[in-house]
Amino acid sequence: MTDPYDGRPQSWAKHEILKRYLGPFSQKVVRGLKNLQTPIDELVFVDGFAGPWDTATDDCSDSSFMIAIAELRRAHDALNASGLGIRTRVHLNEANRKAYRRLVDLVAESSDHASGFRVETTNLPFDELAAQIGPANASEFRLVFIDPKGWSGYPLACLRKLGRENTELLINFMRYHVHRFVKSSAEGETEGEDRQFSALLGEDWRDRIGTSPSGIAARDLLRERLRKDIGFRFAPVMEIGMAQREQVHFDLILATRSTVAVDLARAIEKKVMEDYEKRRIPSSQMDLFEGDPDYARDWFIRRRRDAQASFYKKLQETVDGRRRSNEFKSVCADIQEDMPLTKSAITLLLVHLADNGAVEATWKERGAKRPGDFDPVILVQNPCTPDGQSSLF
Repeated sequence: MTDPYDGRPQSWAKHEILKRYLGPFSQKVVRGLKNLQTPIDELVFVDGFAGPWDTATDDCSDSSFMIAIAELRRAHDALNASGLGIRTRVHLNEANRKAYRRLVDLVAESSDHASGFRVETTNLPFDELAAQIGPANASEFRLVFIDPKGWSGYPLACLRKLGRENTELLINFMRYHVHRFVKSSAEGETEGEDRQFSALLGEDWRDRIGTSPSGIAARDLLRERLRKDIGFRFAPVMEIGMAQREQVHFDLILATRSTVAVDLARAIEKKVMEDYEKRRIPSSQMDLFEGDPDYARDWFIRRRRDAQASFYKKLQETVDGRRRSNEFKSVCADIQEDMPLTKSAITLLLVHLADNGAVEATWKERGAKRPGDFDPVILVQNPCTPDGQSSLF
């Protein structure tokens, strides 16, 4: 069977992250939210730019919306079998009329109203979709997937309408294209792009990203807007490299208020990216790669090692003067927002630091060998500089 992702490994990585996130997301988040005063009884997935576009299969099984339907149906059945009685709704939107007609045909038989699984479609520009569906209500939890065909099309005002309580956003931020456009726009070359950036990043975006505009600066400003303007607590980034080039193609930004979701994203990122590096630089094409292919294949591993090397400094920045809880669960998620580290890796790093006298081993007070979610993270004042951390990876 021909690989539908042959020649487009970035799409495989994006879809694999989405696929791996949806099932555990449904299980972990919904189970946790069931304990709230107003329990969640409906899980909603919204694809704001469903397509289909650029699929290699006749049934579009390699599209984000078909992957979402399949994974959410499995999670829906599992949740109902466990007695949680959740309803699931998949809302697919596509503004292009021709693509929309095909979308409707493809998902026509996907609903199962008897079990509470429903697939619905709309043919609206994204701003009209945001105005129509508005924020999630108190009894639903919503994941909104934002993956436009180009790099723009989701103004901050729309994200604000959608991104209130009981909602997460998963945004495909096309960093490579944004980098080119943001530089030309900052130089006053294209008025159209300037309007689009102002809608996405705010009217003051030029001042905020400084004198050296870049895709990273624009991305991080969007993350700041998601946190400060909309109220998300976290906005971790999963970087997807280009095929046959050592450069980031796009970033997947997860806007969430959940520590569970942050840890889940980092665990999935590790699994997917370790395989992706081999896919984007296959052995048969290593001589075509721009640069050192062996070096590039270790790109994600090197990012994790760099994060490990700077972990103690990041821990100090996170804990010193902290107003939030200093419980491990909270501190861990704050670190994970900016570092591609799993919870288990951070746990080992803390144990290592405690063994070196840089962190108090508070977990030993309850007879544990490593920190648990509710153990406080306390730095030792003026410790010796920790060393030897590279042995943990």
